[in-house]
Amino acid sequence: MKLFFSCVMASVCLGHSSQCIGDNCLVGEEDDEAAESLKVSLLQKRRQSDVSTVETMNELEERKAAMLAELAEIEQELRKADEMEALTGPYGKLHGGHKIPQPEGAEISGGKGVHGATACGEMCSMTTGCKWYIMCGNDCHLKSETLVDNMATKSNNYCDAYVPQEPGSCAKYTCADKYVASNQCQCTSSCSKFHNCCDDYDAVCGSSRPTPQPRPRPRPRPSPSGSMEGVYGHPNSSIDYPVYPGFTLHLAEEFDEPIDLENDPIWTWSDGGLNEGEVRFVKEQVKFYDGKMHIEASDAKPFPKTQSCSMASVEHIGHKPHVSGEFRSRYNIFRYGRYEARIKAPEVQAGKPHVNGNFIATMFVYRDANAHHWREIDFEITGDRTNSLTTNQLSADGTKDWKSSLQDSKQPNIGNVNVRTDFNTYMFEWTPAGVIWYVNGKEVRRGSKLKTPELSTKVMMNLWIFKGGGFGGHDIWNNRYPMAVQYDYFRFYKWDQENTYPCDGFSPDCLTEDDRYLAANNPCDGIKQEGQLFG
Repeated sequence: MKLFFSCVMASVCLGHSSQCIGDNCLVGEEDDEAAESLKVSLLQKRRQSDVSTVETMNELEERKAAMLAELAEIEQELRKADEMEALTGPYGKLHGGHKIPQPEGAEISGGKGVHGATACGEMCSMTTGCKWYIMCGNDCHLKSETLVDNMATKSNNYCDAYVPQEPGSCAKYTCADKYVASNQCQCTSSCSKFHNCCDDYDAVCGSSRPTPQPRPRPRPRPSPSGSMEGVYGHPNSSIDYPVYPGFTLHLAEEFDEPIDLENDPIWTWSDGGLNEGEVRFVKEQVKFYDGKMHIEASDAKPFPKTQSCSMASVEHIGHKPHVSGEFRSRYNIFRYGRYEARIKAPEVQAGKPHVNGNFIATMFVYRDANAHHWREIDFEITGDRTNSLTTNQLSADGTKDWKSSLQDSKQPNIGNVNVRTDFNTYMFEWTPAGVIWYVNGKEVRRGSKLKTPELSTKVMMNLWIFKGGGFGGHDIWNNRYPMAVQYDYFRFYKWDQENTYPCDGFSPDCLTEDDRYLAANNPCDGIKQEGQLFG
């Protein structure tokens, strides 16, 4: 008689005469024939089980592949829906000569449209090869690719799935009084104003629309307060401007009136945001009133609409819990001279200037984009102390990632002042001999261990919050929003021996190919991205 018990219940068979066959222990007298038969039976069962397992795994893999394919189709449909909404929804602009449908009553320069000044900020540019392809999304994701308008030759982009559509026409849509979002073009009496008329509009609707004229390049204009010969921007002739030997006043912004950040020939706004920061820069947070420029950090929702692909940062920017602003020059057009701003730092809690928090309020020059030739000279007012100030110089090539070895940073003693209760004057002098920093007319730092920046830069002023409260102050939990930095004025005194920058009349005519490298600031500035992010 043979006794069987499960080997699963025991780690070894009992006794020297027992055999473990499959999951069973065979106990008793030796019976080779029975044991062999049992082995064969169990082996067949195991093989059948293995085959069944393989078939089950193959079935699961097939189901997985089918589900992934279905998911990919859904994502593609969602992308198409998003793109169509971006194109036919209540947004639009004319970028690089490409027509984008735009609702009647919306103006990309702000004021009249439902979405105000950043209506076109929802859009990136379009390609010439694929009508419905939006650069934003593929452009910044494939960072090693050339950032130009015509991206249709790229692989793995939305154009791969593009199916040409029958062009719209007024014969098909009929003439109308109202904008129709689903139409590829419009047949309204005001379509010529928004550059979205169907090609047969004149013939079908009997209207003689004027030929759109290219907008001339804006030129610097004098301030209403009175012009000053040789001084650009918005100077005030009633001001007795200081004189510095070897330097000549070349640009003055007194902020006596608002600056049009869409059309000003020198200044614009940034759509960027630092990876280590908690704010996204938007145009609406740069404000002009009471004779000053205010840059305001806020958490008030809804935030102004932005595209995830930043033209200024040349990368996608994820969700940020706050918005703020960055006022900047349009081009890398500034170099040697004296840069002066009168600034009052934010209070992290209104009416409590001695409460510390976290912020970085700035005035600096910066070379775009830093992955190519990173050059920077900074004033950074921070929220950790009432008299905290960081001066910084940075120089690097071929890297976008910050490292401490790339910069020379110092925190000078500026005395017993509260930068949040008073306006203070911050100025640095930049010449080939080096950089000197001044606060309220007193030298606080001279020189750097790094080489002196030699390339042209943009001028920038912004306010941002460091993620989690590192640099800028550890007491981030004290922050209350909104908070704002105020600028009473900004002035640039050109070094008398500088022969190249700025270009004549602050036009971009003298800029080199390297100066124009990835120089766009936002989707509405009309500046083409030229060059590669890494290259």
